Amino acid sequence: MSSRAEPKAQSRDPAEFPGRFAVAMFDLGATVKLYFQGSPHSDFLMLNGKATVSRDKEKIKELWKPILKTWFTEGVDDSRITVIKVTTTEGYYWNTEHGFAVAGVKMLIGAATGITLDDSIEGTLLV
Repeated sequence: MSSRAEPKAQSRDPAEFPGRFAVAMFDLGATVKLYFQGSPHSDFLMLNGKATVSRDKEKIKELWKPILKTWFTEGVDDSRITVIKVTTTEGYYWNTEHGFAVAGVKMLIGAATGITLDDSIEGTLLV
């Protein structure tokens, strides 16, 4: 008969995860992708860049919000706080040209007729 230890559930609480591995990666200038969405069905942006870590106290104070004390109990002086700076190298955007209502109507017509009525605009951003 063997006993098996149950795996410990991983916490998602930032205060319990020192993030040493992630910080080390960013200190090396890790390549990252950032995704943004302006609304549920449009306004998409993807950025590529290099991430670096800073412990700049002035920047931490500038970005500080009181709710963050929930996880960083020592406030702006908490040693676990870092600022991740991303320097973008390029990006890509896509959106609907005439808004969600027109795009929705075109999708319905396309579904009924089997013809693609594309209403998107997209492009590459070079930084």
